[in-house]
Formats: sequence, structure tokens, C-alpha cells
Amino acid sequence: MSSYPLGQNEADTITSKTGKKLSDITLDEVKRGNVQAEDIKISPEMLKRQGQVAKEADNPQMEANFQRASELANVPDEVILNMYNKLRPNRSTKTELVLMAQELLEKYSAPHCAKLVLEAAEIYEKKGNSSLKLIAGVDIGNSTTEVCIGSVGEDGSFHFLSGASRMTTGTKGTLPNVHGIKSALLEALDKIRQPLSALDLVRLNEAAPVIGDTAMETITETIITESSMIGHNPSTPAGAGEASGYLLHLENIWKGKTGVPYIVVAANKFSYEEVAARLNQLFRNLISGG
Repeated sequence: MSSYPLGQNEADTITSKTGKKLSDITLDEVKRGNVQAEDIKISPEMLKRQGQVAKEADNPQMEANFQRASELANVPDEVILNMYNKLRPNRSTKTELVLMAQELLEKYSAPHCAKLVLEAAEIYEKKGNSSLKLIAGVDIGNSTTEVCIGSVGEDGSFHFLSGASRMTTGTKGTLPNVHGIKSALLEALDKIRQPLSALDLVRLNEAAPVIGDTAMETITETIITESSMIGHNPSTPAGAGEASGYLLHLENIWKGKTGVPYIVVAANKFSYEEVAARLNQLFRNLISGG
């Protein structure tokens, strides 16, 4: 307790977040432009030292507060504000809070803050404060099976949490698809550290097998010749990835501007071959400068 208050007894050892000494932070230095906003922010080290003073005063709660504050000193303000809003009752699922704790621990090296968030998640779950549900959407394709997991509130708002993709097992629309679905679900849930039992709802697409370009559900009685079933795990050349841009309908593709990112959408009146042909022609025109 002999060092308290630090500003009086150890002023020469106090530095700001940028390393500027307390004695250098004066009104004259501010007027000269030698002190910026970042220079007056407290450093994690100073917060820890104040926590030590609280410990010596037998105030463990205050010590813990200073410890967590020292960890948050290096977390961006906008991230802290977002986390604060998520910690309010009925704003987040347990899963979202677990992800927040994971971010604090792994990205910002804040174990004490992460522990506090996990404790809040457990309390909210026990009290039933969270009205959000954890759901999964499953899209079974000819080649791959994709899973998207998110939380849905009572107002219908959806928040994406994680996703995964697996090769479709068996022919699309058949029982063997279950193996690929389960594998993708487990991978997506593992990313948010949740068990399969945490899901409140799983929604599947209408996974009809495809023969040629015709969905099986549209075929009543057909003799198939010189055709093969599509869906026996063909490889997907595009692979995984993400894209962002302005939506542009295929018939308006000529209106696109150079240098602007677009996502081209095509109506069902266009065949795969026609879409591919138009996109390839556009690509050739761009390459040739036409």
C-alpha cells in the first residue's frame, strides 16, 4: 500500500499505452502537438499494477476487474462494444458466447475475460434467458453436401455461426446421404465447440436424384437409354471459397462495368450450358479488350 496512489509515489515509472511518460503529458505538450489521443490511453502494465494495489488492500473483486481491464486494453473499442451488447440478456445464444470467449482467448490473449464470458453463458443457459435457437440448414448436392449453422431469435433474425462441406455420400436423395450429412454437421459444430445434441432444428433441401438435366421427382415413367445417373460422388472443380459483389442478372451482363465485382445470377430459363457459354464469351471479350 506504500506505493498508493501511484500518480504521486511512482509518477516517474508511469507510462501510457504508447510508452509516453506521465511527466511528458502536459498541457504545453498537447498544444505543441506532441501528445495524441493514443498517448493518454492507459497501458495494460499500469492496470495490472493498480490490481496489485487492490490485492494488497484485500479487495479481490477489484483486483479481478483490473486484471480483465488490462487484457481489454489491447482489444479494439468497436470489438468491446459489440461484445458488451452480446452479453446483455436475450441477445446471444450460449454458442455465440462460447465463440466470443474463444475469440478473446485465441485472438486477444485474454483468458480472464474469456472465463467471465463462459461463466455468463452458463448462467444465462440455466436461467433460460436465451430465447435464441440453434439450427442447421443442409443442402445435399450431386457432388457435395453443405451445412450452415446459425442462431435464430424470436423475431426471426438469423446470425451465421459456422459452416462445413463434405462430399455427398451415395446418390443424391438416398439414405446413404446421411453419412455425409452427419460428418458435415459434426465439423460445423466442432468449429463452435458444440455437440450434435445442441441443435434445435435441422432443415434439409428437397434432395431429388438427377438423371441428365432432369430431376427424378419430375419423372413418372421413363425408359432411360444412353444416360447415366449424376450423383455418384463426381468431383467439384471449383472447390470451396467465398465471393462478394453486386448482383447482376445474366441477361444484363453487358451492363457490367470494368473493375466492379459482380455475382452473376441466372433465371431457370437458362441452361447450364448457356450460362457457361455467355460467361466464357464475356471473359474472352475482357481478355481481348473487346
